[in-house]
Amino acid sequence: MKRERYSEEQIIGILKEHDAGLSVAEIVRKHGIWEQRFYAWKSKSAPKFVFTSAEIAA
Repeated sequence: MKRERYSEEQIIGILKEHDAGLSVAEIVRKHGIWEQRFYAWKSKSAPKFVFTSAEIAA
């Protein structure tokens, strides 16, 4: 069975759908991917450093 691969652009598009308000269940069903795969992509695309507003103001 051939393994389906997604390009960087496709992955970004899928993650943007979630940012737009679609639920994870809807996204994984629509694209035929596993929920774990979605969260792996999301964790890899997350910013490395997250600052709070107090840290930015300092």
